[in-house]
Amino acid sequence: MHEWALAEAVIETVLKYIPSTERNIEVCIEVGELQQIDLDIFEYALDKLKEEKNIPSIHFKIVVIKALLKCRRCSFEWTLDDIRNSLGIEELEAVHFIPELIHALSRCPRCNSMDFDIVEGRGVRIGYLKTTGGDSGSQTGANRKENEYH
Repeated sequence: MHEWALAEAVIETVLKYIPSTERNIEVCIEVGELQQIDLDIFEYALDKLKEEKNIPSIHFKIVVIKALLKCRRCSFEWTLDDIRNSLGIEELEAVHFIPELIHALSRCPRCNSMDFDIVEGRGVRIGYLKTTGGDSGSQTGANRKENEYH
């Protein structure tokens, strides 16, 4: 499943950038609406992979970034919700795997142009990694430190 592959990539990326001494890791995952990820499956995969890798201190915060499209011809902006009813199930499924297909399947609602940008709402990325940890493993008092990685 697509969601499992994305969850594996998130876990591997986090493990690559966070030292093993860090504790209580919060990972903000930004999911573009055009990806149309099944969030229940994605969260389940993240939880199972955490167990498998023995990293229970990672906590995930998932934020869906709404799709925003902007016409290059007339500068009109619209969302996926604005055009969802004009797309069929097969088209939406295709966009799930290849978000750029939206260019072939949609037009500007105002001027009917197919020349538009995906301003936001595409892809999956780590928005930030926030950690609280210490060298002795203590999470209280003077040993506490916080780091945020963007």
